Amino acid sequence: MLRLCSSAVELRPFKPQVLGSNPSGGTMVYEMFPMSDNPDAQFIGFASDNYAGAHPSVLEWLERANEGYARPYNGDVYTKKFRELAHELFDKPVCVFPSLNGTGTNVFGLRAVLSRWGTVCSPETAHINTDEAGAPEHMAGLKIMTTPTTNGKMLPDDIKTLARALGDIHSAQPAIVSISNTTERGTFYTADEIGTLVETAHAHGMLVHVDGARIFNSIAAAGYTSLSTGLKELYGDTEVDVIAFGGTKTGAISAEAVIVMHPEDSTYGLGAKFSQKQMGQLSSKARYNSAQFLALFENDLALRLSEHSNRKMKLLFEKFIEVTDAKKSTQMYLSGATSAYASNSDIVLEPDDYATPVPITYQDEPDANAFFPTFPSQVVNKLREKYHFYDINSTSNSTTIRLMTSFRTTDKEIDGLITTIKQLCK
Repeated sequence: MLRLCSSAVELRPFKPQVLGSNPSGGTMVYEMFPMSDNPDAQFIGFASDNYAGAHPSVLEWLERANEGYARPYNGDVYTKKFRELAHELFDKPVCVFPSLNGTGTNVFGLRAVLSRWGTVCSPETAHINTDEAGAPEHMAGLKIMTTPTTNGKMLPDDIKTLARALGDIHSAQPAIVSISNTTERGTFYTADEIGTLVETAHAHGMLVHVDGARIFNSIAAAGYTSLSTGLKELYGDTEVDVIAFGGTKTGAISAEAVIVMHPEDSTYGLGAKFSQKQMGQLSSKARYNSAQFLALFENDLALRLSEHSNRKMKLLFEKFIEVTDAKKSTQMYLSGATSAYASNSDIVLEPDDYATPVPITYQDEPDANAFFPTFPSQVVNKLREKYHFYDINSTSNSTTIRLMTSFRTTDKEIDGLITTIKQLCK
């Protein structure tokens, strides 16, 4: 049985950051999360799986890696073992480069295999397009061409549409397709879906990059019972070209890597070897990064942790439906810029406050550990007094938020959130 650790930590209110003077008078204050007058109302566990700490096994492996001396710059025995395991897990020759953070890993992975005249094709919702502060453009000069999606997943026809720019002297050339698994909308690609995308991309001379910040959640969501089978069938057999391989969101402290799914002596393997230093992602003490992955691989720990976080989100969703009777939205938001609502929910908070009553709805039943419900904005504002979360879309009278679970999430925490939602929706 996997024993999940828990810890008692004093949670203090966030301090607002003063950015400067407001031309209209007063001080401009930016708050990532609005403050609560109640010092005990600062639970942050549903905001992101990034908020969870490290699993004890990761700490044990870090302590083990800390003993004695080790060669720097990917030359240590832990990185060597990481490489050997990757070959086994993907069942093919691959190149493994432990890296420092998620954004840098994405940029380094893309830059390593992309021609100077090539452009990256991705869904509008892709993290590289919306949440990396322009790092792909700033750090590596990468242009990103996007396509709208209904659930964060790119389709073969999207690739065909973007590929129309191929050969146009006035256009950057589509050279690589970037998908996230799981996606930024909490959905996941099956092996068949990835295989079809790769086949379509390769037919147009394009490579495929996977943002795998939550790659272990995708394996759990797809129903695999072992990491070896999941990694091989989802990413090895489908012939993706490069993966931004993430462990930080699954119980590690800082464990990221670029895995080029080609041999070391290939053009892509050699390109990545030298791009890592240029992109500022070469760690002098890579043993610590690699040791964390070895911990996550041991006894399929990462899969067990991801199964836990996915399972807890399923529980959260079931309890949410039970207390709100929310209905699935009849329309999809595309890139987070638009939100629409079904009209078949009976639960509305203080309808006199709105020109049109706003029902409680949700985007989709969660596949993994992310869920996107939509509430009247007044409910969200009151919920924010006790819980932290990110707003995905907001209008004058409705707000779509993201809730996430992690390997630390407990039934008690879920019950607390659901009880609060039930009270607010009476």
